[in-house]
Amino acid sequence: MSEVSEGARDHRGDWHPPERAGVPPIWKWPPAPLQVVKWLFGNPGYLFPWNVMFAGIAIVTWLYTQPELSRMAEFEIGWIAHIFERNLILLTVFYGGLQLWLYTFKGQGEK
Repeated sequence: MSEVSEGARDHRGDWHPPERAGVPPIWKWPPAPLQVVKWLFGNPGYLFPWNVMFAGIAIVTWLYTQPELSRMAEFEIGWIAHIFERNLILLTVFYGGLQLWLYTFKGQGEK
């Protein structure tokens, strides 16, 4: 896609889209419940797929990799290192996957 068909740059070089972003249906008046439900639960929508995926990762991480709360009652290096290592692995997997998809595989379709 060329930049000309997707927007333009002004005299300072700032890019402007061809039209303004729309208002989400949840804030429009008069209310349209069907549009709000489609906006919340549709694909792509507000909740799906990204917010549900992030919530799922957080829940699975808490349930299966979080140290016991009784262990964390005392300030010790062991459980702090455990949480640091877990977060480092999650960051590497998540952002490494994004790097692989967007940069290596050109997942956004640009040549």
